[in-house]
Order: sequence, then C-alpha cells, then structure tokens
Amino acid sequence: MVSLDELLYADARKEFSLTAKTGFGVDGTHMEKDEDFECVRGAFESNPFVTAVLEHIRNKKALGDELIGRLRPLL
Repeated sequence: MVSLDELLYADARKEFSLTAKTGFGVDGTHMEKDEDFECVRGAFESNPFVTAVLEHIRNKKALGDELIGRLRPLL
C-alpha cells in the first residue's frame, strides 16, 4: 500500500505552492518571484526528497506486483 507515500508526496507539493512563495521576489514580477523561489528552494521535480518518495513508490509497487505474481498460481 502506497497511500502513506502518496500523502508524503502531496505534503511535499505544498512546500512548493503559491502560498509557500510568499516573501520571495517581493519587489519583482511574478516571474522574478518564481525564479527567486527556485534559486532558494530548487524545483519540485528535482527536489531530492520528492525524487526519493517517487522512487520508493515505484519500488513498493513493483515489489507488490511481484508478490502478487508469485501468489497468483497458488490461488
């Protein structure tokens, strides 16, 4: 079950939301705010925590699929 991992991913996404960008690039345009935020926090897609969670989800799903495949002949 990957529901907890998906909740971690959704929570991490909040850290990169519009409200989290408050205070970045205050005196600039929307584009400058985004650039300032990315310079400090990085991009969501390449964030090490986010990529680790996604990799964990993929591995867990693959392991579950393998286990189901092994059990299928027994059912």
